[in-house]
Amino acid sequence: MDYSAQAQAKEAIVAEKLAPLGGGAALPVRPITVMDDPWMFRNKMEFSFQPPHRLGLHQRGRWDEVIDVRTCFLPSQTVMEIVAAVRAFVIEHDLVCYDTRMHEGFLRHLVVREGRATREVMVAIVTAPGPFAQAHALADTLVAQHPQIASIIWAINATQSDAVEVSEAHVLHGRPYIFERLGGRIYKVGLLTFFQTNSAQAERMIDVVREFAHLGGTERVLDLYCGVGTFALALSARASEVIGVDASGAAVEAARENAVLNGVTNASFQALDVGHLEGQLPPGTRVDVVILDPPRAGAGARVMRAIRRLAPHRVV
Repeated sequence: MDYSAQAQAKEAIVAEKLAPLGGGAALPVRPITVMDDPWMFRNKMEFSFQPPHRLGLHQRGRWDEVIDVRTCFLPSQTVMEIVAAVRAFVIEHDLVCYDTRMHEGFLRHLVVREGRATREVMVAIVTAPGPFAQAHALADTLVAQHPQIASIIWAINATQSDAVEVSEAHVLHGRPYIFERLGGRIYKVGLLTFFQTNSAQAERMIDVVREFAHLGGTERVLDLYCGVGTFALALSARASEVIGVDASGAAVEAARENAVLNGVTNASFQALDVGHLEGQLPPGTRVDVVILDPPRAGAGARVMRAIRRLAPHRVV
C-alpha cells in the first residue's frame, strides 16, 4: 500500500475512534506528520540465528522459522552490511547457531543499534552460556570493516525465552553504550535501553509535544512513563521544574545520567509505579502540565483518576 494512502487510512481510523467522544460533534484531528522518506529509518534491529547458519528475521506467524534476510528496507545499508559480515564470519568459522525448538546451540541474536544523528553504531551478539573463543576475532573483523562502530557487546541469555534477555554482558570493543541526539539533547543508549526507534520522527514528536505543552518558563511538568528522559529533558529549558516518573529503575537511572550529561539541573527522576502515582507523590504536589506516553496497553483508569485529581492545566 502506498505510504500516503497508509497515512490517510491511519488518520481516518484515529478520527473514527475519537468520534464517540465528541458528543455528536467531530473532534479536530490534525493531519498525520508523515516521514520525508519512509525507508531505512529504523535505528534498532534484532536479528535471529538459526541452524545451520541462518541470520535474519522470523517468518510471519512462525516463532521457529528464520528467513535468511539479505536485503531489508527498515534499517540503514550499514546495518545490513554488518549482518552480512557477521553471517560470513559465522559460516567461515562454522559457529553453532541456536535451535529454538530443541533449546540447543550457541548463537541466538544479533542486535544492531544506530545513532542517526551521531552516526555511532552498537553491535551486540547474544549467545547461550558457554565459551566464545572467536568473540574478539569477530569484533576485530567488524571494526576493520566499519570503524564507526563505537560499541561491540557479547551478551549472554541464559533463559529459554526467545526475547533478547541479558543475564551477563562483556564489552568487546569501545563502550557499553552509544550516543544519540534528539531535540537538542544527547542521550546514552545501551543494549536494553528503550528508545524511540525512528529518530527522525522522534524529533518531530518532540516538536509537537513542545507545541502542545505551551510552556512559558514557570510551569512544573510531570512526565509519566518518562523512560530515559526523552521528553522531560527536551522540555526542561522551558519549564521551572520537570519530574519524570517510570517504573523501570534502569530507565530512571539512565534518565538521571542523561540529565547530568546535558547539564540539566531542574529535572528529577523517580522510580515509581505510575499506576499507584497518587500515594507516592508528596502531598500537595502542584502540577501544571502532564506528559503522558504510556505503553501499548495504555495508562488505565487508576492513572486517569490520578491525573484528574492533580488537575493540571494541560495533558499532552
